[in-house]
This record gives sequence, structure tokens and C-alpha cells, in this order.
Amino acid sequence: MRTRNLVRRAGCVLAAVSCLSGQGESFGYHRQREAVDCWLYGLIAGGVAGLGMIPWRRMRRLARQKRELQQAVDEQTQDLQREKLLANQEKALVETQKQEIERLLRRAEEASRLKSQFLANVSHELRTPMNGVLGTIELVLKGDLSAEQREYLELMRESAESLLGLLNELLDFARVESGRFSLQLAPFSPREEIQFVVQSLGTKALEKGLYLESHVMDEVPRRILGDRQRFRQILLNLAGNAIKFTDRGTVSIGAEMGESELRVSVSDTGVGIASEQTASIFEAFYQVDGSHTRRHGGTGLGLAISKRLVETMGGAIGVQSRPGSGSRFWFTVPAQPASEPPMIGQPPQELPGLHGLRVLVAEDNIVNRKVLGALLKRHGAEAAFAENGREAIDLVAKQQFDVVLMDVQMPEIDGLEAVRLIRERERVSGGHVPVIALTAYAMAGDREKFLAAGMDAYLSKPYRAEDLIQLLAERGEAKRGTASA
Repeated sequence: MRTRNLVRRAGCVLAAVSCLSGQGESFGYHRQREAVDCWLYGLIAGGVAGLGMIPWRRMRRLARQKRELQQAVDEQTQDLQREKLLANQEKALVETQKQEIERLLRRAEEASRLKSQFLANVSHELRTPMNGVLGTIELVLKGDLSAEQREYLELMRESAESLLGLLNELLDFARVESGRFSLQLAPFSPREEIQFVVQSLGTKALEKGLYLESHVMDEVPRRILGDRQRFRQILLNLAGNAIKFTDRGTVSIGAEMGESELRVSVSDTGVGIASEQTASIFEAFYQVDGSHTRRHGGTGLGLAISKRLVETMGGAIGVQSRPGSGSRFWFTVPAQPASEPPMIGQPPQELPGLHGLRVLVAEDNIVNRKVLGALLKRHGAEAAFAENGREAIDLVAKQQFDVVLMDVQMPEIDGLEAVRLIRERERVSGGHVPVIALTAYAMAGDREKFLAAGMDAYLSKPYRAEDLIQLLAERGEAKRGTASA
């Protein structure tokens, strides 16, 4: 403020002096008026000059602030642009990763589908000839044979069943690995299953001079809720291994109750297992002795399958062993007591006759056709044959059959399409012929798929002759009962 006043006054003085210096020394009225005017003009000019200093400084300060603000805005803009660029790059990376994950997922799903299809094809292609081998052996064994011939055929059957067991083990492992199996919960008796295993493996134990025994504690429930077939499979695996690796002494199966689970153990007096190997023994394909000089065969899958099955059932499995002192394998499963009363065993009955039963066999494999024809003839059934689905459709349309045995994989028209066309014709013409799927497809879900397609029953190859005859008798009776009604 002080500086502003000084400037203003200096401007007035300078303007007045400028006016007076050009007027001489005359102080008349006229001169005085001009002097006053010059004074006033100077005063105004000085004020204007003083006032002009104010906006100039302010403008300079504002310009500086504007530059600083612009610089800050520019820096902020650059930061935002960098962040936007990084965000876009991250978005592009996430999208690329998402696409890669989706691509890998599609590849995994396709690989899983191809694996399942491959296993199904392998199962079918192996089971089909195995059915012919085992069926032929069964037919010959029922004839008049010398003791030597019977012995050789029994050896053939044992070898064929071992090969079938190996196939089932591989397929079981594939199903467990892919998760394509489910537990079938129903009441069963642990005592009966342990007794079944003892009876099944008793002959093998006696051949090696071993004593096979079982001990079931009194507190074990008569019946529990669980998967009987899987329980039996685990127990057969453990007991079979114990007999395999024991040369003398005893194999003992025991069962007792824990807090809420059933504890089952299989102990032996065999070779034992080193401590460094017990951690790996439940791994797939692991062999305690993998050398070329090993005495005991096997795929190394039995214990791995057992472990997966036990864990799926909600239990645990383990082993205690020491070289030269035998081994003790154990597993636990939940033991929920079942209220259903135990089933009373029925004595074996003679197979029912199929006299007069008209059966159509739709089968493209000539060996299986011959085996089936001989089996049906022996039990009194009348058989007709079709080599593919088209022939089966035509024969069903022209003749009356009590039962159709339908293979699934056949040339021209497969079994699924054939039964679909048969059912379509029946919806128009009426009637219903029972169709039994007799196929080598035995993967998880196959049975449900075939029944949903219109089949009435399902039996996988290789089948037991007794099971087929019983199934044919049941379906034939049901067919005759419907016709008479």
C-alpha cells in the first residue's frame, strides 16, 4: 500500500513539473488555469501508472500458478494414462490366460473323453473273445471227459479268469482315477463277506500249505450300511496279496469295532516289507520287487485301487510291516448299523429249464453265436440268430420271440438303434418283446445307458452261464404271464 501511494504521488509531481516547465514565468489567469489542468492531468496519469502496477504482478503470479497447475495436471494425466495402459495390459493378459485355460480345459475334457472311449473299446474288444473262451470251456467241461482232459480244461479256465481279473483291475483303476464310479449303499453283513473271502481263497491257501483263518469280534454289527461289492473287493485284494507273499504259516482276517467305524485287518507271516517301501506301497504301479527275477506277478494296482476305494467310502488304510516278520494291512470304513434283517441263505437250486422259450440272438461274433446256441439248446430253448441290428429288426417284425439277446456293437445298425426302432414299431402295433443287452461294454454308466435306451435287462460279457439262464427264465416267465393275462 505504501509503495502504491508513493508511485501515485511521484506520477502527479512529474506531470505537474512537466506542465510548468513549458509555460514560462507568466502567472496570469490563463496561465494559472493551464497549470492547474496540467497538474490534474499529471495527477491522473500518475494514478493510472500506479494502478497499472497492481494487475501486472497479479497476472505474473497467476501465470506462475497456472503453469504449476498445468504441470500438475499434465503429470496426473500421464499417471492416469500409464495406469490405464497397465490396466489394459492386465486385462489383455487376463483375457489371454482365460482363453488359454479354456483351451486347456477343452483339451483335458477331450483327452478324458478319448481315454474313456479307448478304455471302453479295449474292454469291449477283450471281453468279447474272453466270453467265447470261457463259454466254450464251460460247455466242454459239462461233457464226458477223462480226468486228464478235465484237468487241462480247468487250467485253461483258471488262466482265462486270471486274464479277465487283470482286465477288470485295469478298468477299475481307470474308473477310480477318473472318478467315474459311485458307491452302491445297501445293508450287508461283514461276517458273511469275510466268510466269502475265506471260502474263495481257501483252496489257494491250501495249495501253498497255508492256514487261512478269520476272527470277527462279537461287537461287530450283524449288518452295516455300505457298498458290499467294494468291501469285498478290498478284502479280496488284501487277503490275496497276503497269500501271494506268504510261503508258510498263517494268513488271518480280523474285524473289530472302533468308535464309529469297522476296523478290518489282514495279517500274514510272509516276507514283510522294508520301512522305506511302506510309504510307496499304495502308489499305482508300484512293485516291492520290480526286478526280472521277482517271484510274484501283478500289476501293482491292487493296493492303489483299495486305497482309493477306502478313502471314497470315508475310511483309511495302512500297513505295519517288518522284513522277515510278516505284514499287517488294515482299513476302516464307517459302520452305521442297518436295521434290515439278515438275508437267509438259500441252498443252491437246479437251473430252470427253458423248454419252448423262443430266443433271438443278435450277435455279430461267430464264436459267441455258437456258444450261445449250444447253451440255449442244452437248456431246451429254441434259438434264431441275427448277425446285425438290421436282421434283428426284420426277424422281430416277422416272428414271435419270447426274449431277444441283443449285442450292442454290431455292423449296419447297432443294438441301441435296433431296440429304438423295435420300440417305435411296438408303439404302433402294440406288444412288447423283452430285450436283454448282452454286451462287452462294462464301463461305469453303461448299464444305465442301455436300460434308458429301451433294454429290459443287462448282462456284461463274459457272463456266467447260470446268470444268463436264470435271467432268460425270469424274462420268459414274465413274457408268458403277460401273454396269458
